[in-house]
Amino acid sequence: MKILPSNKFLFMVISTILIVDSSAIFAKDEKLPPLPKPLEVYVEQGAQIRYLGRENRYDGWMTIKNGVEEYYYVPVNDRSIFFMGMMFDDNGKVITFEQIKRLQKQSDSLLNTLVGESPVKKDAEEEKAKKPESPAQQLYRDVEYSNWVMLGDANAPYIYVFIDPQCPHCHDFMKDLKDKYIKSGKLQVRIIPVGVLKEESKKQAAFIMAAPNGGDLWLEYIEGNKNAISSDERLNTQGVERNHALMSRWKFNETPLTIYKSKTGEIKLLRGRAKNIDDIINDLM
Repeated sequence: MKILPSNKFLFMVISTILIVDSSAIFAKDEKLPPLPKPLEVYVEQGAQIRYLGRENRYDGWMTIKNGVEEYYYVPVNDRSIFFMGMMFDDNGKVITFEQIKRLQKQSDSLLNTLVGESPVKKDAEEEKAKKPESPAQQLYRDVEYSNWVMLGDANAPYIYVFIDPQCPHCHDFMKDLKDKYIKSGKLQVRIIPVGVLKEESKKQAAFIMAAPNGGDLWLEYIEGNKNAISSDERLNTQGVERNHALMSRWKFNETPLTIYKSKTGEIKLLRGRAKNIDDIINDLM
């Protein structure tokens, strides 16, 4: 299978809530860009805002309410619209993270308080971030923060598996896992939905991610209930695109693809349908 090429910039959908009084939130020598009218309605809702700066002809904003951060991007040539989510470059690098780092360097203690993060915790995380990671560790961290859906017991040892909803090899692999391992509580499978076969599978992946029991519905689909998951055109696929960007970044081009951390801390990667699942279980426990 081939991975569809990612767009130049991808925006990952997140939840909502927004925004504020612009006083005292910018450096004194930094000019405040105009806030688009659609966002002004949130000013009275008590949210706080930080200007992330301008990247690739988009003004970025971070908002905070109830300890939750949200990110918005406004095209400089059309301020009547905005995008909600994170900005990625064509290599899958999250530009938004770099913008947030710049804010943190400004020693904004109020920002740390609002997002529920103490300066001590922030310093510890920064110190940890200074320690070099191996490529395998970087991969596993990226996978942990992907848009995955859980199947099985939350307390069971787990693996991550990139899947396409229509991939027959993914179907076979899940059939191998379902009764003996997932439903028995021996293994938790965190599926990472992508849509590499066709546009329909991308919509189905979005549905699996959005539905409260999307993983279970996909298992029903595999067993023959073709109405179990939707491919409605109204489904937003931005979350799926983020998983695509992750695959592209690591040059993965097939499903299923399994990644897990062994009991000794070693990162393992298996391409295709695993031949001996008991070996994986023994490697996890």
